[in-house]
Amino acid sequence: MKKILLLAMLLCSMPQFAQKTFEVYNFTSQTVQLADIATKPSGATVYPEFHSKPSGLISIPPGGSYTLVNTANLYRFPLYSPSSSPVIPTWERLTSPSPGTNMASTAAWPLATSQVFKELFFYVGSAYKSISVTSPVVPLQPGGWQADYVEDNPAPNVWFYTIVIY
Repeated sequence: MKKILLLAMLLCSMPQFAQKTFEVYNFTSQTVQLADIATKPSGATVYPEFHSKPSGLISIPPGGSYTLVNTANLYRFPLYSPSSSPVIPTWERLTSPSPGTNMASTAAWPLATSQVFKELFFYVGSAYKSISVTSPVVPLQPGGWQADYVEDNPAPNVWFYTIVIY
């Protein structure tokens, strides 16, 4: 059932023809708050990373979703996503484990050519969790919810990074 639901959501998103799309769906009865969306370079390189945390929490109501998308470039992660609500105005760029530099999303976006999704830190109610490429499942929680991450590459240079919290 989970796979069918995820596939249906991906197919509904295809008409946008976004090259790299990041999606979070909230099918719980609680508000989900995104605390930090983190990216990393594709491949074995660790840095630079980009983090959305300087922009604050993004709330997703029950039954709602949040999407980052920018179809203007084939290869960039959508750090600049003018159609998102709310828009993430500032990203932190890390080039080492030391604190990074905050930059406007319009300045960060040209630097995101090789960036891919790394990890999402989020709240469901008061529960703080993370989900990532290396840990793509949050098992059933005491509040009765769980989460899954799916990465899909349905065509060359088309990537969907989808997280479903249910």
